[in-house]
Amino acid sequence: MLRSITVFTAGALAGGLTGALVAHHWLTPQPPVCPPQVPCNVDADELAMLQWENRMLLAMVQAGLSGDISGHIQTFSAMQAPPKTNPTATPQSVTSPAAPAQPPTGAAADALVERLTRADLKLQRQALAEGWATDERLVRERQALWDQARRQLSDHDYMNALHRAGRPNRLLVDAVKRDIEGLQHGDVIWALDGRRVLTRAEYRDYLATLPEQTLVTVEIRRNGQSQQLSVSGLASALSLIADSVPAPD
Repeated sequence: MLRSITVFTAGALAGGLTGALVAHHWLTPQPPVCPPQVPCNVDADELAMLQWENRMLLAMVQAGLSGDISGHIQTFSAMQAPPKTNPTATPQSVTSPAAPAQPPTGAAADALVERLTRADLKLQRQALAEGWATDERLVRERQALWDQARRQLSDHDYMNALHRAGRPNRLLVDAVKRDIEGLQHGDVIWALDGRRVLTRAEYRDYLATLPEQTLVTVEIRRNGQSQQLSVSGLASALSLIADSVPAPD
């Protein structure tokens, strides 16, 4: 008799425990169960590029939040040279290239210039505080900062932006080092091979991509009039000066 009571009691306890667990499962709100994701055909190179961009953007945000303008600029500059992808990889799908973004104009351009001007001042203050204000590093990083505006603004708006910031935005011939017909002191160097140049860096960087004696089409402005002439060995032919003026209408 005692054995029967014991077995009955154990069975009742087991049954009650099972019932409680079942009731708890059905009465307690359960988190939603998401269906398995459908695998998407993503090119491995494209995925690696997206992951790299995310890391760089995170580094930029962290540098900006900490007030490290120099670190922000260095990270942004690194983003302009993304890692190389595998040329043999076969993409899963081919899409039409997106239309190039239109440069900001009007109020949007003014807002961009205002942000860059503030960042430029912060960068100079950071350089003073950290002791590298007289180093070449500050020159490079200020140039990298304003390169952001160059990539985003039209020639006209960028020229005005440099002027507002008190930076050189026009190149003029100071002296002609060898006999070049058609060039003289005071001529404004407007474009090289149709490419607008506003600063020494743009002038120097473009010529550095060409063999030394390459014939370059130089567009100049003299007394408001445009002229074009072809010059070889341009990198060593001229001595230039720079000034800052409002962009012409």
